[in-house]
Amino acid sequence: MFLRDKKEYAAVDKCLNTEFEHNLLADAVGCFDESTRSLRVNHLATDLRELGRIWLAGMAPKECVHRCSWFVQDRELKEKDRITRAQSVKYAIQAGLSDDFISGKLNLNDAVSNAITQYANKIKELSKYTHVSMSSYCNQDGVSQESIAVETLTIFGKIGELVQNVRLELIRNIEGVAAEVLSGLRSGVQEELDSLATHYAIDNVEIEDVCVVDMNAESITYRVNGDVNVQLQYGSDSDVARDDGLVLDNSYPFTGLMRADIDDPLDLEIIRDSLRVDNSSFYE
Repeated sequence: MFLRDKKEYAAVDKCLNTEFEHNLLADAVGCFDESTRSLRVNHLATDLRELGRIWLAGMAPKECVHRCSWFVQDRELKEKDRITRAQSVKYAIQAGLSDDFISGKLNLNDAVSNAITQYANKIKELSKYTHVSMSSYCNQDGVSQESIAVETLTIFGKIGELVQNVRLELIRNIEGVAAEVLSGLRSGVQEELDSLATHYAIDNVEIEDVCVVDMNAESITYRVNGDVNVQLQYGSDSDVARDDGLVLDNSYPFTGLMRADIDDPLDLEIIRDSLRVDNSSFYE
């Protein structure tokens, strides 16, 4: 089986963000699959190490890493920014979330710590193949080239999976404070319904989907989608009582953004200007 057909390849490709990253992975693996020469693993190691560097540069901007409460500069590093590869991986996974929150609330501390260590060790191993020597060229350790390639993709995939898992766990915890979210949304969507009827009442707001759209050193932004269920009244109460008025029950989809400080990720506030109600069905 070609490397590009393995699930490990698909897992890495899924977590990449730009067309360039996708193309670089595809070309790196394609060259590996199409060659039978001993140096193919050396070339793949170079490409994957560079892919990791490019991906981390996008996922963990240095200025953002510096602003995290958990960041401590490594004075032994010669680089001016003094950010370790492990710290960049940590930011890619959890951004500015504290270790206490990752451990106590999300229960992912061990998974994050192990993945960071495995990634750092794998990059060191790739460097061995990047700098060609007799041992790396001849592969004297007895490990097959395919196994090296699959193992590398597996570790890269673990990082991408943890990036998603942290965000999914945040969303799962948000569902536990749904009452606060709903009450906050009600006062925001009423203004969007002014043009629909003489009088109206919001029965309830149902949240159907939540996703993390941004997570950085200071805050988290969530997008929420759902339906607002309303009762539209035409005419006064006395008009309705005399059958000269009309009451209709309708439901309209809405979307909006919520924000939380990174130090208190579950304390949500509604970004009012972001709320939109799609009432187009009313006019159909």
